[in-house]
Order: sequence, then C-alpha cells, then structure tokens
Amino acid sequence: MYNGTGIIGFQDLLEVRFVRAFIRHGIPLIVIRKCLESARSIYGVAYPFTNLQFKTDGKTTFGEALKEAESEGASLVDLKNRQNVFRDIITPSLYTGIEYNGTQATKWYPTPKRERIVLDPSRQFGSPIIEDTGTPTDVLYASYLAEGENEDAIVTTSAIYDVPHRFVRSAVQFEAGLQQRAH
Repeated sequence: MYNGTGIIGFQDLLEVRFVRAFIRHGIPLIVIRKCLESARSIYGVAYPFTNLQFKTDGKTTFGEALKEAESEGASLVDLKNRQNVFRDIITPSLYTGIEYNGTQATKWYPTPKRERIVLDPSRQFGSPIIEDTGTPTDVLYASYLAEGENEDAIVTTSAIYDVPHRFVRSAVQFEAGLQQRAH
C-alpha cells in the first residue's frame, strides 16, 4: 500500500517482496490484489503480508481471494493445488530473515543473519547496515571500491570504519549483488 508521500517505507518494501514472489509463482495480479484487500479487511492492518496473523491464517484469506477472482473470470495457473501453491510460496522463504515485535515486522535480514546485514526502520532510516556497528553497507562498498577492490581494500575499509573484515566482505557482496540486479 503506497503511502502517498513519494517515499517507499520499510513495510512497503516487504510487501513488494511478497507480491514479487506471488507473481514469480504464476499467481495472477488480480488474485494478489483480492488477497491484499481481503487480508486488510480481515486483519484491519495496512500491510497484511508482513503481519504474522497473515502467516498463520493466510491460506483462508488466499482461498477467498482465489474464489473471488475465479468468479470474475481470472485464470489461475494451478487450479488443483492452489492452496499448496500458497503454502509453497509463503512457507518458509518469505518469512525467513524477518523479525517481529508481536505481529508486526520490525527488521529484515536480507542475507543470512550471521552476515549481520539488517534493514531496521529505526536505524539509519531503514538503509542496509551492519547491525553491530550501524555502518551503512553502501558506505563500506564505496570505500572498498575507492581503495582498489581487493583484499587490501577490505583490510583498509575495516580499519577506517572499525568494522570486522568479515562484515566488510558481507557488505561488499551484498552491495555488489544489488548492483548486478540493477543492471
């Protein structure tokens, strides 16, 4: 749900992650929209995909959206196993790395947690950071590039920002991956 401010927030980012996965699994956009509307109504929240209640009861909500879409003539990829398709999409991959406070998503670790990269809307405006130090990953990556893009650059960047070598490597790999996806 776009907040109308011209800024995509943390919850928007996580919702887009869910929508993207549904689309990749062949779920028609009309079904995704119906599911969002239904879940918003049932749970009374603006961002139902990032709400733990949706995780536990999402099958029912998704099933209702599928029935509505079918009645409007939407085609579905897997009519026989549609509930299984939902379970396969949602569990476990989309909730991996997301931490909750109660039922609301509060942090997202886009890489394995041991790499310590986190998006936390309460820190650095939700930009990817090294959790332990709060250092933005894009700053570490820029330093790595400026220092020569080699092992010495890792060591130098680590010393400049007082971030362990392994976390600088994680930041470099993370940011390089973002750059590849952007092109």
